[in-house]
Amino acid sequence: MSLGVVIIGLNVAANLRRLTEHWRGFACDEIVYVDSGSRDESVAIARAAGWRVVSLSSEGVISAAAGRYAGTLVCQTDWIFYLDGDMVPDLCSVAWQSAYLRSRFDGNVVGTTGDIVDIYAHGDQRVRRQKSREGARAIWFGGAVILKRQAVLDAGNWNPNVHAEEEWDLDARLRQRGGRVLYFQGTLAQHQTTRVPVGQVVARLVGLSDFRNPRNGGAGHVIRSALQAGSLWQVISVKPEVFAVPLGTLIVIVLLWFAQWLAAVSLYALLFVWVSARRGSQFLAICYLTVPQMIIGCCRYRQRPVKYQVG
Repeated sequence: MSLGVVIIGLNVAANLRRLTEHWRGFACDEIVYVDSGSRDESVAIARAAGWRVVSLSSEGVISAAAGRYAGTLVCQTDWIFYLDGDMVPDLCSVAWQSAYLRSRFDGNVVGTTGDIVDIYAHGDQRVRRQKSREGARAIWFGGAVILKRQAVLDAGNWNPNVHAEEEWDLDARLRQRGGRVLYFQGTLAQHQTTRVPVGQVVARLVGLSDFRNPRNGGAGHVIRSALQAGSLWQVISVKPEVFAVPLGTLIVIVLLWFAQWLAAVSLYALLFVWVSARRGSQFLAICYLTVPQMIIGCCRYRQRPVKYQVG
């Protein structure tokens, strides 16, 4: 069972230099770098390292999912470790998880994932840790995940027209076919990022800023993709909170309208406890902010082909 790596990036030369040193001595069968039109030395660094280079064409769709889509077609290994270009993997975790998949292969297990540590410019850190037990199905997976290549292809590959939340979309289609991505506690990758002010995040999610950004409306893209693939129920099952909380809130408002105070407070308390137990209390705000993203994305969803060059 072979293991390959697909790295996607745009103007990530500084991190790619770290990665080329990082991968030395690590036993993987193939490394593919997919570039989205960098103007720095990203492509040159990847070529010098001996990686296969795929360049997305501006004549087709350009997105993170498009990069993973093309990388999946080019990389010919049994398993693929998908990695964002601004991440640095923990190779011990990658080796352990790939060894687990090799030694305890189960047809329904199509991948593994772990924790992601966000590292900000001033050295502050945030650990994205799931509220799931070791070895159970992952509640979610992000930019760092190991997946069975054939399972991804059987599920229709990454949908390049889902410009954000593409992991949510693919996870739903994997589940539709009975696939399970397992979670193992421990850092799988460190993510070099910047802290975005809360007000800017809210404005972006409700569509008040950066409206022309293709990533605006990712949740709606997922819904449109799911309707095409027949995986809407799985989309709901992956993130039931973003559907249940707005609907439950409407019911609470109706109860308050009819002066059913106890029932309204009880229902909202149940929603709060349920979301907190699964995702953390801060996710309650995300549930509300996802609603405009669903509306925007459903209206803006467009299908375009992926065009790329290898070499």
